[in-house]
Amino acid sequence: MKDPILLTPGPLTTSRSVKEAMLRDWGSRDPAFIDMNTTLRTRLPRLAGAEETHVCVPVQGSGTFAVEATIGTLLPRDGKLLVLINGAYGVRMKAIASVMGRAVESIDWPEDEPVEAEALDRRLADDPTISHVAVVHCETTTGILNPVEAIAATVATHGRRLLIDAMSAFGAIPIDVRKTPFVALMASSNKCLEGAPGMGFALIRRETLEACKGNAHSLSLDLFAQQRGFEANAQWRFTPPTHVIAAFARALEEHEQEGGVAGRGARYQANHRLLVDGMEALGFRCLLPHALQAPIIVTFHMPADPAFVFSDFYERLRAKGFIIYPGKLTVAVTFRMGCIGRIGADDIRAALAAVRATMSEMGVASGAPAPASREGAPLRSGDGRTEGGGVRIRARGGGCDVRDRAPPGDRALTPSPAKRRRHEGRTGNVKATGDLIADREGSPRSSGRPRPIPASRRRPVDAQRGRRVSPAMVTTTSRQRHPSARRRPSADRIGEGLAACRRDAPPSPTDVECIASWPPGTEW
Repeated sequence: MKDPILLTPGPLTTSRSVKEAMLRDWGSRDPAFIDMNTTLRTRLPRLAGAEETHVCVPVQGSGTFAVEATIGTLLPRDGKLLVLINGAYGVRMKAIASVMGRAVESIDWPEDEPVEAEALDRRLADDPTISHVAVVHCETTTGILNPVEAIAATVATHGRRLLIDAMSAFGAIPIDVRKTPFVALMASSNKCLEGAPGMGFALIRRETLEACKGNAHSLSLDLFAQQRGFEANAQWRFTPPTHVIAAFARALEEHEQEGGVAGRGARYQANHRLLVDGMEALGFRCLLPHALQAPIIVTFHMPADPAFVFSDFYERLRAKGFIIYPGKLTVAVTFRMGCIGRIGADDIRAALAAVRATMSEMGVASGAPAPASREGAPLRSGDGRTEGGGVRIRARGGGCDVRDRAPPGDRALTPSPAKRRRHEGRTGNVKATGDLIADREGSPRSSGRPRPIPASRRRPVDAQRGRRVSPAMVTTTSRQRHPSARRRPSADRIGEGLAACRRDAPPSPTDVECIASWPPGTEW
């Protein structure tokens, strides 16, 4: 039976010779196996121009194991980590630090926007207790490429230490420690290096690692002790994944034969261009603008055609020999197709033919998504100005009404009955205290008591689509009483909200609409 083509961000399709390298058994103390490990640990830093300054410390497990081991080893117990988040893997780094009891904070951006050095610069200037910064190079939640050079320069200017999760970029997207200074970079045997999953590694600045004795929260994930073991006898402290390492050694040979980072990246770029052109010809639309898209994995909006059902689409493509991924977003309903692994132009053309045939079988006329809407768009400074004393502030995510918050897809969310109450509405860091009423249409009113909501409008949030949706879209209104009313709103709260807008504070994962009484003409 022919292996399926994995159009995923990993695990991914490997070459026949990489698979065959796993057919032999190895003794972990055998000199030939020890030499293989030494070669790997010597080769990998060269891919980032770091052979003179950094050591390669491998660890058993997936790439996440390497990320956790690096954070646990390098972040001291009295340090603080700042994670730049615009996707699931940034969220994961923050969770890792939190679980191990380290101080951790984040700056968050929408998943379809790159992280920004300017926001980082402000945060580092404001908080001298931050010792380390972590960022994802290519965030495979969307396929977005983050500006790690600019981030590295900012971190270096403030004298802090940078950790880069380069899991989905290392080996195909150039990174050089001389241009992008980092104390640690984490990657794995899988992804762009096209080995089998099962071994992670970190490239760590030598003098930084030497000062990390006693930091680690774990015996097996202590990279200081792991490196000391390799220095002592070139052997792993605990049983290594011998077959995975043998496959990785072969994969690195093939990487070099292809032309290294430049050669591997060129093939992925060609795959990416062919995939995007072909899918767009079928009507599909990419989530990201081309300028932000890495040639690793592409996120496509789900088609609006009612005949399109992703589970059916997936199974039909799978039957034709192609595996894709569902989306991983809160900002849009999507699916993903990868460009990496041991695949080339012929495989991409075959995948496009399979997509075309599947659409025909399903009766899907076009891959075009529903027209774009500003409803639920992320808050940005400069998005609008008040007219007549009201300004609408929107953020998107899990959904909430005047009573509570609930996860995406929760059918129980319905607008509350018309009811006046004191409430502090929140969208990101924007706060407004006032009389809260449920109003799905969000019509601003300047004064007077809220009108009852007709029964026809008190319906489940997903009634328009007649099915579960993610994220659930719930809109409520937080209305400031008119200045002439007896009980005035809190001016301090309004000021805080306006200041937060001006700081470009990213929205938290909620979907709330607030109507607040700010003076006409106020820009935000």
